[in-house]
Amino acid sequence: MNTETERADHHEAGADIPVVGIGASAGGLSAYRELLQALPNDTGMGFVLVQHLAPGHRSILSELLQHETDLPVRQVTEGVEVEPDHIYVIPPGHYIDLSEGRLHLLPETQQIPSDRIDRFFRSLARDRGSIAIGVVLSGAGHDGAAGLQVIRAAGGLVFVQDPQSATQPAMPQNAAQMGVDGVLPPGEIAKELARVARHPYLRKPGQLELEKKVAGGNLSDLFELIRSRTGHDLSGYKDATILRRVRRHMVSRHCERLPDYVALLKCEPNEVDALFRDILINVTEFFREPESFEALQEKVFPSLFEERQENAPLRIWIPACSTGEEVYSVLISLLEFLGDEAYNIPIQIFASDLDAEAIRQARRAVYSEQAVKKLSSSQLQRFFVHTPEGYEVITPLRNLCVFAAHNLLSDPPFSHLDLVCCRNLLIYLQPVMQERALQVIHYALDPNRFLLLGRSESTARAADLFSVVDTHNKVYRKRATANRVHYSSQSLGHTAALEEPQSGSVPAERTSWSPEQLADRCLLDQFAPPAVVVTGTGQVCHFRGRRTGQYLQPAPGAASLNLLKLVRGDLVVPLRSLLHQVVKTGQAGRKEHVSLHNKGDGEWVDLAIRPLETPEGVSTYYLVVFEPVRVQRQAVPQSGAEVSDARVAELEDELAETREYLQSMLDEQEQVNEQLRIAHEEVLSSNEELQSNNEEVETSREELQSTNEELATVNQELESRNRELGQLNADLQNLLTCVSIPVVMLNGDLRIRYFTPTAEEVLNLIPGDIGRPISDIRAKVAVPDLQSLAHRVMDTVTPATREVEGESGRLYYVKIRPYKTQDNRIDGVVLAYVDITHLKDMATARRRAGMMHETSDAIAVVELDGHIIAWNHAAERLYGYSEEEAVGMSIFDVYLDDAHEALREALQRTGHNTEDQQFRVDCLSRDGHRQTVDLTLSPLRNTTDTPVAVVTAEPAVDFNRT
Repeated sequence: MNTETERADHHEAGADIPVVGIGASAGGLSAYRELLQALPNDTGMGFVLVQHLAPGHRSILSELLQHETDLPVRQVTEGVEVEPDHIYVIPPGHYIDLSEGRLHLLPETQQIPSDRIDRFFRSLARDRGSIAIGVVLSGAGHDGAAGLQVIRAAGGLVFVQDPQSATQPAMPQNAAQMGVDGVLPPGEIAKELARVARHPYLRKPGQLELEKKVAGGNLSDLFELIRSRTGHDLSGYKDATILRRVRRHMVSRHCERLPDYVALLKCEPNEVDALFRDILINVTEFFREPESFEALQEKVFPSLFEERQENAPLRIWIPACSTGEEVYSVLISLLEFLGDEAYNIPIQIFASDLDAEAIRQARRAVYSEQAVKKLSSSQLQRFFVHTPEGYEVITPLRNLCVFAAHNLLSDPPFSHLDLVCCRNLLIYLQPVMQERALQVIHYALDPNRFLLLGRSESTARAADLFSVVDTHNKVYRKRATANRVHYSSQSLGHTAALEEPQSGSVPAERTSWSPEQLADRCLLDQFAPPAVVVTGTGQVCHFRGRRTGQYLQPAPGAASLNLLKLVRGDLVVPLRSLLHQVVKTGQAGRKEHVSLHNKGDGEWVDLAIRPLETPEGVSTYYLVVFEPVRVQRQAVPQSGAEVSDARVAELEDELAETREYLQSMLDEQEQVNEQLRIAHEEVLSSNEELQSNNEEVETSREELQSTNEELATVNQELESRNRELGQLNADLQNLLTCVSIPVVMLNGDLRIRYFTPTAEEVLNLIPGDIGRPISDIRAKVAVPDLQSLAHRVMDTVTPATREVEGESGRLYYVKIRPYKTQDNRIDGVVLAYVDITHLKDMATARRRAGMMHETSDAIAVVELDGHIIAWNHAAERLYGYSEEEAVGMSIFDVYLDDAHEALREALQRTGHNTEDQQFRVDCLSRDGHRQTVDLTLSPLRNTTDTPVAVVTAEPAVDFNRT
């Protein structure tokens, strides 16, 4: 979870009028009309309409809308107070902000501002908090999407127009993807606003807090429902943070009492998921609070590199990273500080968040133009690449960052860190959870390293752990002399708690220790061997004993609790094979005298693994024990033969373990490859869908859209007269655009009148070719005697067809039809190019299949891995298998084992050779008859250009036999 608006639901007296901000762009006028026509006159709300208008042109939007409603509609003037049941319209050339219930005008700083709606929504969230409502209607672009999330973070409600009902669906679609309370047609949004206006929590914002105090158990039930559904305990968050989200969901789900909403959660698990995602709402941006990044460059980074050891990596952790803007801001700031030295310093950035979807977006690292507007042009050019989807962080930067779904309060933290940037998370936690979070961060940092907090946060609850470096920018340094926080992996989980130091220099001890418990504790600490508790996959759950560090050594890079990645290198192979054996058999296992070569001569350890069974006899956890063994040197030296035999036995054991290890690695590699293949296919599919969406979005430019919006507003009467013609033209344009067949229209002079987008690539056309004679165009698919053929079609009014081959080798069926006008006059021709290459290939394949079945030689077509894909009648007679049985079998099933190696090598050579290969082998027919045949392997490529082999077999003839 990351930042939301740092503002509680506090409203001054008299400032409790709900305000609805409604943003629209292209097509917004009709949406405004539909909404206002369905809106009652007594909602008690104020309405502010923010429309994209071209500066310098007088707007008549307020006059047009006044005809649609009985509510007063007026254009905003400076300092006007928002009154209930009034509508306010933005004037051209201005931004508007809401402050203390009044609207303020600010001159636009751009020729075509693209964030007019977002800017007003942010001020609306600051001023109205939980009684702010945002609505996004028809329009192009992204404006309004980010602002709606700020309103949601403040506890307000947000609605968007159903994209299917919008003239321009881009703005509603982009806003809906961020999460909203309703996606409805404008008329239904008006009805929902009327219902919300009557809800008690909108009229009395303090009602929910009062009800929470009266029925506090219901809120506990709510936390338990979220924990059991998601695995995350949110009871440590401040009540105000939770109540703002609960209030919004109660309003949207028509619940007027908290117990009613809790009962709804018990019946609808999906609503629990929605509430959880809402609580984790992500509102962040690049270089938020720029002074903090200046403090990093001036006070933190210089100190880190002054004290840095040579070749030591710089490790930074950013918890609550949201969608990654904070992460890349810190990294960009660091790289700008390092300059050319950045190439010589290993950098590791760890970023974590509770929201798995936000982590996926951060890994993807693609941001809209609106999101990167705070970045300088040099930063965009150096650290980003512009794609049709937006601005993508360059791959070298993304490779420095490791993103993970992680809970700061309950999951194992990263360690040996130089800097932790935890901004705007603590303000949402209760004081006890704040202290716990600071103790976790203190544990994760190396001595004298740094912590950066948000402007509204401090380390006051853990002042003994951190010293202040910069009070204004909230930069702190870990105290080298502070009490070490007692932290261990055993304490993690929903019931986990850090051992917090009490007042004084010595942590408070338990007062209920019995003598038996003290004795057990002493024995365990002093004499019990080091051990770890792991799952069947090797994930460490608990560490036991104080000496596990002798055998565990975390590897550099991404943090992991997998035992095989934590254990020292000499123990990996024997431990892996032993764990695999125990998990597979369910019986305890042991390996003795495993050598630790890096510990010197005589250092050995016994490994023991025992399943930990539940009362039901189920083993899901395993105890791994490291028993140190000190092997004493023998007083009498061994003979050379004895030493050699012992060494041979040791090497044989190591070889057997290595083989087991390699086999398990191969099995795992096969599973990983299959998962990667599936993931690759999903990525390709998603990429195609995104590319299609981006092509639609890029069809028009924002300046042209803004100008057209103003023209549409001023010329309503003209637009209504031409609506029918425009609709027909739009239908034609969409029809031609959607046709996947290249089509070219020529006029009577055989000049290009129009062509479909598909024809651009196939025929080598560009938009500038419209109006040029077709004879001047060197098309990739040339039709012989096209001009004379086209004249004959126009003269005879009879279609003509040709089959031609393009430059790429593909075949096309070209149909030429006369172009008829509405009055049935011939005014040109229409050329349609249909790709028939696949049909021709299929016909050729059928002919080849027929020839293969007619020959008397036994023929099989085989893939390079041996799988049979074709089988003729002669092969059926020779081997005894029908075609249905043989296809899908392996060719090795037909021949004896002695021939497999030679046949396998021949198939591999077929993949890159062009010559036939011949040899003699023994085959075994289905009825058990054994005979010798002469094989000929011929290379062939199928229709997808994949190499295959044609295996031709005939009974061997022994010419030496008399």
